[in-house]
Formats: sequence, C-alpha cells, structure tokens
Amino acid sequence: MLDNNAICYQGIQRVFRNAMVGFIRERLPRAFPNDHLQQMKRLFGESWTKAATNATQSRETGGTATTIRDDYDLLGVNHFFEIFDRFFDKIFSANGGHPSTQPRPVKSKLLGNLKQMKDCRDPLSHPVEEEVPYDEAFGLLVDAKQILDALGLSVEAAELAKLRDSLAGGPTAGASALRQLPPQDSIYMEFVGRTGLLEQVKSHFDQLDNRRCLLAGDGGKGKSAVAYRYAQQLADAPGRFQLIVWLSAKRRRFQEGKVVSIDSPDFSTVDDAVNRLLSEYGAVTDDFSKPFEERKRLLLDYLNSYPAFIVGDDIDTLLEDSDVVSLFTYEIPHTQSAVLLTSRRDIPGVRSYVVKGFEKDEAESFIRSRVHLYGLDGQQFTPQVISELVKVTDGSPLYMDDLLRLTRIVDVKKALSTWAERRGDEARKYALQREMERLSQDGKKILVAAAVTDGPISYAELESILEMSEDRLLSALSELQTLFLFPKPKVIEAEQRFDINLNTKKLVRLVEGQSDFYARIERASKMLRGQMPEVASGMVGALIRQAQLRLNADRYQESEQILLEALEKYPQAPDLHSFLGYVYKRMGRLADARTQFESAAKLKSGRRDMYLQWVGMEIGEKEWSRAISVADRAIKVFPDFYEVMERKIFAKKQAGFDFHRGMHREKAEKMWREAADDAKAYIKSPEALSGGERAISSAIYCAAVICLDMLGDTRERNRWLEDWEAEHPGDPQVERQRQILIQKHGSFLIPAPRGRGARV
Repeated sequence: MLDNNAICYQGIQRVFRNAMVGFIRERLPRAFPNDHLQQMKRLFGESWTKAATNATQSRETGGTATTIRDDYDLLGVNHFFEIFDRFFDKIFSANGGHPSTQPRPVKSKLLGNLKQMKDCRDPLSHPVEEEVPYDEAFGLLVDAKQILDALGLSVEAAELAKLRDSLAGGPTAGASALRQLPPQDSIYMEFVGRTGLLEQVKSHFDQLDNRRCLLAGDGGKGKSAVAYRYAQQLADAPGRFQLIVWLSAKRRRFQEGKVVSIDSPDFSTVDDAVNRLLSEYGAVTDDFSKPFEERKRLLLDYLNSYPAFIVGDDIDTLLEDSDVVSLFTYEIPHTQSAVLLTSRRDIPGVRSYVVKGFEKDEAESFIRSRVHLYGLDGQQFTPQVISELVKVTDGSPLYMDDLLRLTRIVDVKKALSTWAERRGDEARKYALQREMERLSQDGKKILVAAAVTDGPISYAELESILEMSEDRLLSALSELQTLFLFPKPKVIEAEQRFDINLNTKKLVRLVEGQSDFYARIERASKMLRGQMPEVASGMVGALIRQAQLRLNADRYQESEQILLEALEKYPQAPDLHSFLGYVYKRMGRLADARTQFESAAKLKSGRRDMYLQWVGMEIGEKEWSRAISVADRAIKVFPDFYEVMERKIFAKKQAGFDFHRGMHREKAEKMWREAADDAKAYIKSPEALSGGERAISSAIYCAAVICLDMLGDTRERNRWLEDWEAEHPGDPQVERQRQILIQKHGSFLIPAPRGRGARV
C-alpha cells in the first residue's frame, strides 16, 4: 500500500504534470503558431535555464517514463501558474483550440488552484521521518483534480480522485452527502442479520436506472430497520447522492380517545412532502409562499441538480392518496434522485423485496445480542427456549425485543406463555404496562412527555413541562435508562435532546393515550411550544444548507453569494462566518478564510470543526505560529479537544524543522522541547480514549519520539517509543519509526517494551 508521499508523487508528478504538459503542448502552438516556445520561455527569463535543469534532474529520478521531446517536457508544476496567468485568453480562445461547446474555466478559480499548487512544498522534500499530512495531501490532490476538471481532462481527473481516496490518515468515511436521518436508537438499538436482503437492495440501486423500490412486509418484521441500515451504509460511502433524507408517514396521535392527524416534521399529504423536502434543500420563506405547482417544480429541479436518496417510511398509510403515490413512485424517480419505500402492502409496478421474520440463525444472533444488552441470564435461554421464543413472535424482531424486555420482570416461561396467549400488539401492550408498573411516578411522567412530542425533547423542555426539580429529573432519567426505555441524549441543534425509539413512542401513546395523565402532559407540552419564540437560527441553518449543497457541486461563487447575502441579514451569526471561511478555504482565498474564521471565533462560535478547519489551513500554508495560536484558542474554548492538541504538537514539531533548516538551532530546540512537553501534558491513557482517538494518540507519540530524537534526549525518546508500542500494539507506524531511527543512528537498540505505563 502506498504512503501519502508516494501517492502525492504519483498524482502530481506523473498524472497531473504530464496531463498539463500535454494540454499546453497542444494549445500554445495553436495560439502562437510561429513562436510558441519563445513566448513561453520569455515568461521565465534567466530562471528558465535553471528551472529546465531542475526539471531534467526530476525526470532522471523517475518523475516520468517518457523521453524529452522538446522544451515542453522540461516544464515543472511551478511553471503552470505563469503560463495560464499570461496566456489565459489565448489558450481558451477558438484560435487556441478551445471547443465552442465547452465553457471556459473561471479564471480566478483556475489561477487560485494553480497558485496553491505552486506554493505547496514538494512532497519529496519532507525529512525522511515525516509523511505528508492527510490535510495537505488531500488539498493538493483536490486542487490538481479541479484544474484537470476545468480543462476537460476527465480521465486524468478520475485517476487523481482514486489516489485522493486512497490517502492515509483521513476520515474513514468519505461521505460528502448531507445526512438527515433520525437517531439510530430511535429505529433500533443494534442491527443484526439481513445481509442477503441488504445486498439485494444495494444491487438494485447500483444499477443507475433503478431509482425506486419497496420493502414490504407485516408490521414488526423490521422494514424500517432494514431501510435505515441501508441508508446508513449509503451515507458512509461516497456516491452519486448529495442528500440522504428520512421521511415517515406513520405519525398519528391519540387525543380525547380518538386517533387524529397531527402536524409533524414528516408528511401526511403531497403538499407536506414537497415542503418537507424543500426544507432539506434550504428553501426559505419566499419559496414556501409560492403556489404548489411552482414549489413542486422547484423541488424537482433540486432533485435533479443535487440528487437525493429518500426513504419514505410506512407509505402504506397514504396509499389511497394518488398524488402522494405519484410523487414518490413516478415524479421523484424520474429525476436523478432515488426512493426507497416501506409498506405493509405492495404497490403495483414497483419492485418490492419482502421483509420476513428472522430465520433461525439470525433470530438466535438477535436474541443473544439482546440477552447481553439487557443483562439477562444467558443460561435460561436454552435452544428450546429460543425456538419457542421465535415461534410465539413469528420471528419478528420488534416482538422478540419486547418479549425479552418482559423477561427482566417476569420468569421466562411466564413471559412466553403470556405472549402466546395474547399475541401481537396486545402482548406488546401488556409487556409495556408491566414495565410501567415498575416505574416511579416521575419515570412515567418523563416517558409520556417524550412520547407526546413528535420530535426529540430537551432536558430544559422536560423540566418546564413537568415542573420537576433537577435532582428528581436526573434520578428518573437514570431509572428509565436502566430499564432501556430511554436513550442517552444526543446533541441535536447544539442542544442535548432525548429521542425515544419510534416503536416505544407509538406503544406509549397506545397504552396511555386515553388517560387523563397523558392529556395533562400533552396540554403542558403544547403550552410550552406555543410560548417558544421564533428565532433566526432556523433560517440560518437553511441558508447554510443551500450553500453547502452548491459547495459540494463545486459551484463556489453561488455558495459564497448565498452566505454573503445571509450575513447582511444575520451579521452576528457565527455559523455563517464559520461556513463562509470554509468556502473561502476551498476556493483558495486563504486571507478571506482567515478573516471569516476570526469573526466566527470572536462571536463565540461553538463549532469544533471550524477551529479544526482553521488550524488545518494554517498548517497547510506552513504558517506554524498561526496554527499554534489558533490551536491555543481552540483548546481554551474546548479543553478536551484532543485532535487540535495533536495538531498543535505537529505544528511545533514542523516549526522546529523550519528553524533547523535555517540554522537557528536554539529556536528549533525550543520548539521541539515545547512539542515534547505538550505531548506529555496532553497524552491520554488508553482507558480514556474515546472512539476515533487512538489514531490521534499514536500521532502524538510519533511527534514526541521525533522531537526528543532531534533534541538528542535518547533516554526519554526510548521511553516514549516503548510506551507507544505498549499502548498501540500492532501499529505499523511504531516499527516504521524504529527503522528510521536505526537508519539514522546506525546501531540502535530499543529495549523490549516495559508494558503499558504513563509517563509522569
């Protein structure tokens, strides 16, 4: 597997440079038939001879396998900016050979990318112990790809895209799609099985002409879970969709003893569906005020320009509405977007896959997973008990889950016999009633309050609706979470919110919907929501989404314009400044990006990703002191920001190398010592590492070892190397660094690992 240095070399020196040389060789002779080489050389004056010599040496080291045909073969990456800056109009004219059917590149954008390429350091100039950081390598290859795309060199651009996706050290998922999925634990706690069915759905949608299908089956068999799992997998893999949206048509509520329709964030009519989807595309008030047909046309334009994958859950509740059916089964699939529906009934003419109860092996895996999750006695679940459990629930994961929760309260045999007598929803109602009997009064109130609302509910809303003290609320929440009736809170719209499982919510409404207890909490919830003022955050979020969709489609100027207009209305919105900074970074306008990031920070931005983008930009520009300053500001706001801590250490290490190359030994040693001290202060023990932090921890160890080696602190370097190996067994970077040290120092003996231990 190639490392980042090799990938950058392959992408820039072989693919990008050769493609650019070929393009210039074709265009300049057309633009200047009589003196094209003289025109080119004149740009560089006396530096041409030296540059040509360097280019020749680069070729001799393997930069390209072709022979030198003419002076064009002596061009290097550093020459391209001047050529396109000086001859842009000539190169992209009819005389220069530019096709009339192909739009000219945007000059400022093309030159911005070329300037980035010119300013970026040669990947091969890194010290031997360093590898090109992911952020820098990714930005380099993205700039190169955008240049080739602008020049119509699609084959070479595709090669760069593949190399970009193979870089090490980046996010494990390359998804650029906007995910609008409900929290996972509102659909299922843990997904088991269904491999074959998921493969069928994937195979169906992998054929680009297939843009609709249906998951059909009885209630409780897991249609929604399969649809959600597929949407997750799709969101985690780069593909043709820029937006992944979950819509549910199954929202109903008990009110005064009757089932009635409610206003919800999903839909119950075609008008609701169009508005909901428009909101996902960042539509604003003026859009929603248009007549329905205009709104639908606008939506279909969006669905064509920015393809979406839409899950329409429980569509069977609206199958009598021909307009809804037409929208999801005909109109949307005739755009570049796709639809996955779930329903208890087939829809004529739509490819359907039947979701049945679990097969024996899947059912056993599911039961074992829940036994572990709920802390049940596994010895009670003998093969005979499991077989009986599957039989009485018909393999339904929903029913099995409820029955297994019931066994926490009553004996397994009693639970099975009760379920066999009552069957289906009646059995589920009984199980929930028994669970609620064990709850305190406060626990019941919280469960009902969470079920009354259609969306997630915040801690503050629970306090206000139930008029409950903080101590009582925390105690009851702990009780509910112990019984697996309530999830851990998720951060939604910058606030911790609780979103209980949709099936639990539906069952609570069914069991308690006619009670006075339910009605009182519902009234309090309505009163609170009626008191909530409208604020600009919703509009700001919509505008940012519009800008992001255009940014994902490389329509930078449109994205910038949306954000600039938004800032005229909401100049104090830090998220707008933050996202505009990111847009400018992508455009190569780094001074403007820096200004926007600074504004966001002054407005007390609470976005970690803003600081991470800012630090990454400064590191990419080798502005080490700025990167360190930004990192310090980020750590002050977020004292536990482990990733920025690592970036700060990296910047100090690199600053040390810059001083070292400039013969400023004292300054270099100061930077390396500070980096090592920071590593000692920031490094976490293995037990304290959360998801995704192991790679960050390893990078801190690596930086510390390099800095201590440069300081000549052999004993401390060896201690860090030992701990690195002990705490990250199997990490190939450890052995790589060891070999670098051996090559550097000759005979170099590292003692056997001391075991896991923290430095003091």
